[in-house]
Order: sequence, then structure tokens, then C-alpha cells
Amino acid sequence: TETIKYVFQDANGHVITSTSRKADSQTLTFTGTRADKNDQFAYDEPKSFDAVAIAAQAGFDLISATNDASHADVLGDNAVKQIAGIKHDSAPVNITVVFKAQPQNNPGGNPQPSTPDKPVTPVQPPQKHQLFQPPLMFLEQRQKHQQLIQKCLVHQAFLILRKLHTNKK
Repeated sequence: TETIKYVFQDANGHVITSTSRKADSQTLTFTGTRADKNDQFAYDEPKSFDAVAIAAQAGFDLISATNDASHADVLGDNAVKQIAGIKHDSAPVNITVVFKAQPQNNPGGNPQPSTPDKPVTPVQPPQKHQLFQPPLMFLEQRQKHQQLIQKCLVHQAFLILRKLHTNKK
């Protein structure tokens, strides 16, 4: 089996989990035959894993594709290269594909040096609604907390009503 996992890094090379992609895999099947029950199995000739195209990821550059066991570079033309010589008893092949976030146009907010084809553009102050946009993971956590608070309030209301009901009897 060949498994291709995808790793995403920020512009500084740190792994990020806010972007992900499902791993790809492919499997080869071998047939073993023997002339009689005392003979060893004879297996098919070695086979190859097909090349696997790597789809682009918006906002990221494709950096590398590496065989985890041999550390060999297996990136070629935006694809994991064909891997040949796979035998019936070969170890699984694990490939790690790395994407790195593209640098932002002006991350520091300071004007960049002027070049003839790229004049300096003054930094514009952010609009009121652009001052703070929390990362997606914080928004997801906030939603989970709000759901938990809602459940607690419903439970608390239930307990109060039950107490009131038992006090009437």
C-alpha cells in the first residue's frame, strides 16, 4: 500500500492544522502460485505505484513530496512520481507532501521598497469591521461553548420547574 499524507505549514514553516486534506492511497495485488504443495510460492514480477497528481491548494505553494522511509524526493511535475520495484513482501510506502503558506503581500503593514514595476502603495488603515477577525478554530470553539451554555440553561430551568412542581404537592 502507498499512502500519501498532506502537511500544511505557515509562512515560517510551522505545521498548521487549520488546513487539511484527506490522505490518498493505492494498493497493489500480487498472486502467488506453486506447482505442488511442497514448493515455495512464486509471485508476480515487481509492480509500480502509479504517479499521483497533487491538486493545488489555494494560498499555499507545493514544497516537497518525500518518501518517509528512504527520505527520497518523489516530487515531479506537481505529482508524486511513479514508484517502481514493489514486490509482494515490500514494506508499505508512506509519502509526505508539504504545502507552505504563500507570504502575504505586506505582512508588517509597512510600505515595501519601490521597484519600477511595483510602486510603493501607502498602508491603508483597517476599516472598522476589519480590525479583528478571530481564526476559524476560535469561532468553532465559541460555537461549542454557546451550545454547552444553552444545554446548561435548559437543564437548570428543568431542575427549577421540577422543584416548583414537587413543592406544590
